[in-house]
Amino acid sequence: MNQIYTVKETAKILGFSTNTVYKYLNEGALRASRGDEDGGRFRIPHKAVEEFLNTELPIDVLDHIEEKEEVEQLKDQMFRVCRGQFVGYW
Repeated sequence: MNQIYTVKETAKILGFSTNTVYKYLNEGALRASRGDEDGGRFRIPHKAVEEFLNTELPIDVLDHIEEKEEVEQLKDQMFRVCRGQFVGYW
């Protein structure tokens, strides 16, 4: 399967801003194509992201990132609840 990413998805995978991804695209450091059917938006193949990072990534890398973000959000919520219980304790 040839997974294709948007600039926003690629930024999430790389941990960069979308502006930084556009910079790498314009410099040619990150390979992509532009489609006519989708308004000329960049389409970045999974393989291009792997080449940019010089490492293999799981094809469902976005799912893993989203799961990690959900876990972090739950941890933050739990911390806020626990902190709220102890605010007046001391």
